[in-house]
Amino acid sequence: MALIELRDVNVDFKQKKHVIHAVRNVSLKIERGDIYGIIGYSGAGKSTLARVINRLQKPTSGKVSVNHQEITHLSGKKLRDERKNIGIVFQQFNLMQTKTIAQNVAYPLIFKPNDQKRKEVDRLLKLVGLEDKRSVYPKQLSGGQMQRVAIARALANHPQILISDEATSALDPKTTQSILKLLKKLNQTLNLTIVLITHEMDAIKSICNKVAVMDDGKVVENDSLLNVFTHPKTNLSRSFVDESIHLKSSFQKVADWPALKDKNILELRYVGDKTSKPIIIDLYQKYQIASSILFGNIEFIQNVPVGHLVIELPADQASLSKIKDYLSHRGISFNQIDLDQEAV
Repeated sequence: MALIELRDVNVDFKQKKHVIHAVRNVSLKIERGDIYGIIGYSGAGKSTLARVINRLQKPTSGKVSVNHQEITHLSGKKLRDERKNIGIVFQQFNLMQTKTIAQNVAYPLIFKPNDQKRKEVDRLLKLVGLEDKRSVYPKQLSGGQMQRVAIARALANHPQILISDEATSALDPKTTQSILKLLKKLNQTLNLTIVLITHEMDAIKSICNKVAVMDDGKVVENDSLLNVFTHPKTNLSRSFVDESIHLKSSFQKVADWPALKDKNILELRYVGDKTSKPIIIDLYQKYQIASSILFGNIEFIQNVPVGHLVIELPADQASLSKIKDYLSHRGISFNQIDLDQEAV
């Protein structure tokens, strides 16, 4: 059974005479040990969904189960006890500025004996790489260090689940990667299940094994990261992937090239051992069709090589038909590109 299961969850907010449907009929299963990404643009409902998981937000309808326990209608002490199993970190670090780092981390341990509290704080600070910052104050730390403090505090009660709600959105790219590496390490060393809420596919791509794509309160796609990255089923998923591999910006750079006018442009996506095959050479040797590479890259998604290649081809339809047949036979997905449309 899944560690986290949402079944037909809806969240509605009444606003004067209107009803806002923040989450619409969402069903998800998150397994123990997953780093599960939930991606969507602002207003998609992803943060509301995160609050449903730890019951900071009660769903209007549907069921929420965590660790085989339905928590949909829990309240009082029973709900507080269940919440201890779920840590959460936000974009804002929410640290107490007049307290030391050790005191901030110790806050959830307020009822523990002092000796035990001290040992736990030392363990947590070492876990996030801040063992030398015990006595300093938040204003003396960088943004990345403050987020590490927030993560340490969120782990104080030994939760099985950590929700990261846009926790890297306010950080620079280098610091973002360091926080993502920390989350990955915690996932591996503590068997910590992580729910990563973000609007950035680069963050998802770095550490997640599964991803749900949200739009207007609905989950429009839900699959392994590799499947979403290589075979996106919706335009929104494709736009997130294209954004991550900088496809849109690349199209914008070449859209006005006179040499490409009336040429056929194909975008190829290929996975695994297909990335090592000499496609361009094959096309010439088999069909005497000359093609030019406009841009491309190969990266690893869940340790699997994934290639993207954009090529220019002759304008005649006979050549294009042969190439499409060749690509289909080789199991390479492709998409014919209209540069005028893609560059907008």
